Amino acid sequence: MARRFRFRLEPVLRQRERVEEARLRDFAEAQRGVVAAEEYLHRLADEKSQEQQEIVRLYEARAPFEEVLRVHQYLNTVNLRAGFGQRALAQHAAVAAQRRGFLLEARQRRRALELLKERQRAAHRAEQERAERRELDSLAIQRHRVSGVEET
Repeated sequence: MARRFRFRLEPVLRQRERVEEARLRDFAEAQRGVVAAEEYLHRLADEKSQEQQEIVRLYEARAPFEEVLRVHQYLNTVNLRAGFGQRALAQHAAVAAQRRGFLLEARQRRRALELLKERQRAAHRAEQERAERRELDSLAIQRHRVSGVEET
């Protein structure tokens, strides 16, 4: 009867899979931060564009100086927020890059064990096939001997 293949490092492989899944969740969270920061910057860019158009409209309409000044001040506030948003985006991107590195490392560690498991499974399969061939050869030899004895 054939012996079942048993990978002795299966618990370690399962642990590495759990670590990889955790690293994947961490990376996804960091990526969501990057996407949120990018969306914030896009909204600020749209707002900046609208305020610039408003300034042009006010100049064309010869609006009072105080109103034009108010829009300029608000535009400066939007620019300041955009600067902070750029720094936040850079920080989120750095965290995402670091977590991506952790994910790749965890993936490589898991993959190394999977390759080892596959090599051991192939070796086990080859050994089972050799044992099966030896058994079949033994049966064929015995049958030949028995048939040779009956002929004499």
